[in-house]
Amino acid sequence: MGIVYKARDRETGEAVALKVLKQEISADPAVLQRFKNELRLARKITHRNVCRLYEFNRAGDVAYITMEFVEGESLRSFLRRGRLDLKTILGLAHQIAEGLQEAHRQAVVHRDLKPENVLVTPDGWAKIMDFGIARSLEVNTMTMTLIGTPAYMAPEQAKGLHVDHRADIYSFGLMLYEMVTGVPAFQADTPMAILLQQIQEVPRSPRMINPRVPDSLERLIVRCLQKDPNDRFATTQELLRDLDSQETSMRESSNSSPLHSNAQKEPAWSPIAAVPSAESAMASEEEFAMPRRTARQLFLLIQFGYLAMYCGAAYKADSLQRALEGLLANASGIGAPLVIVSAMCGVSVRLYLIASVGLNHPAVGQKFRRLFPVLFLLDNLWATSPLLLAQTIGYGLALMAVAALVYLPFGQRTLMQSISPTTHSGHPR
Repeated sequence: MGIVYKARDRETGEAVALKVLKQEISADPAVLQRFKNELRLARKITHRNVCRLYEFNRAGDVAYITMEFVEGESLRSFLRRGRLDLKTILGLAHQIAEGLQEAHRQAVVHRDLKPENVLVTPDGWAKIMDFGIARSLEVNTMTMTLIGTPAYMAPEQAKGLHVDHRADIYSFGLMLYEMVTGVPAFQADTPMAILLQQIQEVPRSPRMINPRVPDSLERLIVRCLQKDPNDRFATTQELLRDLDSQETSMRESSNSSPLHSNAQKEPAWSPIAAVPSAESAMASEEEFAMPRRTARQLFLLIQFGYLAMYCGAAYKADSLQRALEGLLANASGIGAPLVIVSAMCGVSVRLYLIASVGLNHPAVGQKFRRLFPVLFLLDNLWATSPLLLAQTIGYGLALMAVAALVYLPFGQRTLMQSISPTTHSGHPR
């Protein structure tokens, strides 16, 4: 299509990707109009697993697209290294499927999904690239022009027929097939021969190539690769539910083995960035099997609860001052300032966590783990606050409230493990 540059936006100072289109593309008004139409749709996709498209524009005779700059490497490079274990495969597949689900919800079909169009960031997040661009390059002439990659093209697309979101599900199945077996589903000497295989042939069973592939995962792949679109998953949401059950089964299996016999010799995928020792220690914990949406809701509920407590304490600072003086003889004059200062710090921390988790920031897990020591100290300081009400509610009830508040930092850490899971190397899956 053209050449991609890393550029810097002079207005915002942010790095962006600048894709300059080939001259033969930018010289065709019909193609450029299709670009505009498709990118107008693709810009609606705002998801952490999809690379954002910003604008399509021209500068003289040069047509270009600006998009989110994603630092990382392609899924293709991961497949070339091999040694992907089941946990890594399912983690990446789930992220790709989530990105597809959001795009399909916006009625946008990729049509050229392949490992080269999926980037993996140093934090372990998968990003789907180039939504809407493949379709905009179609040319309706007497000589049909196929847009896509033969090795990852759905049969109906290879025939030049109308395609919908189920073509992306087929391409997803081809990628997952290659991730678990290490080889493409279809191989031939020429692109035309591969297209004929896509239309006419059924790929070998993944378990024939790699016996360690679970039966249920093989059934998922086979369903994705049905020639008739009606026999595939009807929606990406249905596909995601099946992937979720795969991940749950993997966690529940006590003797889950890697998909490749040499997977124990090297990590599933080499970390690209150094991981702080504190994060490594926390990443060694087992994943807590809770749906991510439920974990997010509980986590946000806790943060809003803390906000309410901070605001209430600041509003009643004078009453707390008198209670503190009754509890501690030397607390005269320091209670109200201490409450207000710590409440201000707490409000800032809680608003940051609410924004990060609520907006699905891709590095929220890493940020939380670095923030946890400060959060732990702050929360334990406030955990003693029920003692100020001991004379009113009784010491037994006050101590139970203290115990519950002391537990909350650990509860938040457990919930964060479900919101932003880590592999044993300390990276999000």
